Amino acid sequence: MSMEWQEMIAIGSVSLLLVVLSWYYKTHPPKKINEYYGYRTRRSMSNPEIWKAANHHSANRFWEMSWALVVVGVILMVFEPPYPVIIHCGALLLGILFAFLATENYLNKHFDKNGNPK
Repeated sequence: MSMEWQEMIAIGSVSLLLVVLSWYYKTHPPKKINEYYGYRTRRSMSNPEIWKAANHHSANRFWEMSWALVVVGVILMVFEPPYPVIIHCGALLLGILFAFLATENYLNKHFDKNGNPK
């Protein structure tokens, strides 16, 4: 069973888009707390210091996740398992979960519940 060209385009497009978006997020982090762009949680938006730290950390995790997704896409294209787009979407969701949990863990280690640095 060979992978359909539509599946290859979907996997490649999503991977490339995420690399570009993560590069932009990493090189152009949001300067001010806002409701549109950046790592937006109630905690990260509580003060400017947490906002900056959360966005810096999450941008790095998003960058790593996007390149890991490229690797997953290449592996899918080489080995051609059944349902490659579903597998790729699952990897994307796991990557987003990893980035979120890693950033929250970072914030827990470096800031107390009131937003003060530890």
